[in-house]
Amino acid sequence: MTKRFFKSWGGAFGDTARTARALPWIVLVMAAIELAQHGVEVRTGFFSADPATRHAAGLTAARLAFGWPKMLIVWSVAFVATRYLVLHDRRIALRPSALAARRYGWVILFQFVPTAIVIYAEPILKLFGAASEGQVTALRAIAGLAQQLLEPALLLWFVSAAIGTRGYGPIASARVTGWWYFWALLLIFVTRMPFNAAHQLLNRFAAGQ
Repeated sequence: MTKRFFKSWGGAFGDTARTARALPWIVLVMAAIELAQHGVEVRTGFFSADPATRHAAGLTAARLAFGWPKMLIVWSVAFVATRYLVLHDRRIALRPSALAARRYGWVILFQFVPTAIVIYAEPILKLFGAASEGQVTALRAIAGLAQQLLEPALLLWFVSAAIGTRGYGPIASARVTGWWYFWALLLIFVTRMPFNAAHQLLNRFAAGQ
């Protein structure tokens, strides 16, 4: 079981490399928008050692303007990459059917809701007269964690939607996944954790912490 788990874990990186070779523009587009956003953050003081400056910079229109285009690109890349990994044909992957586009639109909506809560946590809480730093952090953590915990149960839905079939919706996906949910959750955690931790450390390093 352990050997199979780590074989699946290694396979995720192999799939990533295979997709990057077949669709190199995916890597270039994601890198370009990420670097552009960081360029804006440097100019606005997002990496300042002063907490007040970082907070103000995080809410600037210039930085937020990159937020949604970046997320839409990430979701679009996931759509194309999933199609390629399942269908094994670059041309077909880049030419989704109307059904695939329509069904994956619901997947994007699912991703949109917690992302919006994370980005706009402070304005949302202000509507209810509560927007302390601790409350904002807590709301963001809850939204992000809920998304992470739901995703493993919905992977069959994501794939089915991406390739344009009606095989699985959210409920059917969760039901068929069954106990494999815990396998998928651990696999996602082990795969993402090193990169998320490195990203956080680099952010703290850039801010002089």
